[in-house]
Amino acid sequence: MDDDLGTRASGQEPGDPDDPEQPVGREAVRAALMDAAIALLAERSSASISVREIATHANVQHSLVFRHFGDKETLLRDSMARYFDAMAQQVANFRDLDDALDQILGMSGAPPSLALNRACVEGIPFPDSIGVPNVTGRFAELVAEEQARRGGTPRHDPLAITVAVFDMIGGMRIYRDLSELTARAAGRDPVALRRELRELVFDFLEWSLEPPRPAP
Repeated sequence: MDDDLGTRASGQEPGDPDDPEQPVGREAVRAALMDAAIALLAERSSASISVREIATHANVQHSLVFRHFGDKETLLRDSMARYFDAMAQQVANFRDLDDALDQILGMSGAPPSLALNRACVEGIPFPDSIGVPNVTGRFAELVAEEQARRGGTPRHDPLAITVAVFDMIGGMRIYRDLSELTARAAGRDPVALRRELRELVFDFLEWSLEPPRPAP
């Protein structure tokens, strides 16, 4: 048996039909494989993740990756699409702009968000059906609603504000290790710095929503 297949704590091998924790049925197997792919991609590059390792993490035989997805790249793309579909459903329930930003920031440290950032950095292509427009589109709608409530001439286009906010949040995730190193080098608490960065995102959004002041 290959070394990267490993064994479970119970002594049973991944995909053992007698293992009560083994996923059973097409949808359960697909879900387990996508969860495993997300968890591993959140930790390191896709090139360093093997099909067998994903299968081991999902507790299924590695041949099921090819049966259900065809190859690792399709599995990764489908995993990202599944995450965005779930996120789009959550976005639809946002009460207002502050609630939306607070929840999106709350998601930013979760494995799916970390995996998404790595996928973007690596240039993993997403399928056309992925729910990104549902997420960013809803946020842009909330921005437009808030601009209308405040009145005046908007400072920036709602979609531009939305992309800028998501870019800021994504950058915070991608450069998290660098920000922690920078904080420690300056004798600062990394957790406190992350809280301040979070507040900066809210401050940027507030500034972008305010109509520009007329020139004197």
